[in-house]
Amino acid sequence: MTSTPTPASKDTLSELLISAASNGDLDEMQSCVSAGADVNCSDTMWTPLQRATWHEHLNAVKWLVEHKANLDQTTATYHCPLAFACSNGGNIDIMSFLLLSKADPNTTHPDYRSTPLMCAALTACRYRKPALVQLLLEHKADRTCKDNKGQTALDIAFETQKGRETSETDLIVGMLATAEPPVAPPAPMPFASIG
Repeated sequence: MTSTPTPASKDTLSELLISAASNGDLDEMQSCVSAGADVNCSDTMWTPLQRATWHEHLNAVKWLVEHKANLDQTTATYHCPLAFACSNGGNIDIMSFLLLSKADPNTTHPDYRSTPLMCAALTACRYRKPALVQLLLEHKADRTCKDNKGQTALDIAFETQKGRETSETDLIVGMLATAEPPVAPPAPMPFASIG
């Protein structure tokens, strides 16, 4: 007879799954989910997808997405997985995978109101990686969003590049300054009857 896990054991499974995602341990992740762990669990700070993204385990990210992990989930403490892929040096492979899997490039942190583009602007200027910003703009990231301090991604890039001006940082600032905000498609025209 199989017993239903108690809440404490579900908490333990969640902790084990988050830890396995941090380590990119696909076998342990599978064991946890098979035992009843939810791929969208949270320990109030992290979800498994956030941890796998932060620790740059692309295979774990793919596995979690295949198992229906919420691409845009935030916690009270941390941002969405895409923002993590844009941070910590920037991981273009994980960013690309999440965006192709339909992660929302305009997800905002519930408290700070920051977006993945803001994280990418900071990281791109620090590490001279304009491709981070370019990829998000290609996926319709809104450059006009403002965080809780009233700053846009352009403001963050401009501030971050001070004293580090290079052709790469100039390119990043230029992309953010000239990119057009996403435009909604035009409404369909009503069908006019002939006659």
